[in-house]
Amino acid sequence: MTMSAFGELRVDRSGRAVRFERHYATDIADLWAACSQPDRLARWFADVSGELSVGGQAFISFRDGDHTEITIRRCDPPHALEVDWAFGEEAMSMLTVEFASTDDGTQLVLDHRCLPTSSATGYAAGWHAYLDLLDACVNDREISAWQQRFNELIDDYRDAPVGRR
Repeated sequence: MTMSAFGELRVDRSGRAVRFERHYATDIADLWAACSQPDRLARWFADVSGELSVGGQAFISFRDGDHTEITIRRCDPPHALEVDWAFGEEAMSMLTVEFASTDDGTQLVLDHRCLPTSSATGYAAGWHAYLDLLDACVNDREISAWQQRFNELIDDYRDAPVGRR
């Protein structure tokens, strides 16, 4: 895997943030569907239920038993999704995912801000693993185990420098 697949950890105004820029060899409509339709999300991410529209709330149930709730702040199909992310006892964080068509597919930018300093590296490795699974999903390849990929990545993120922006 190239280094460009790795996310950038940084300090933000409320803790830490992580940003990924990934290219997917599929059109923007297909990538949007993979990231917004519950049946497609279940293949690579988690079970998602609820109201997936601006102001709506949704419940995300991960395979390991963890769960989170989100509130949709912005939904501009197929270009952008922004949500408030409430995980456990952590303070609210904000997740933005943007999509842009390219000549040979779609550029996805994921930015998760206001993360607790103590868990930012876990979010970075976790999102990295999920974005790898998304790539497998849209390319009809076998989807590996998220936990295995997370375990392969976590030490690299613990050792990564944290930038400022």
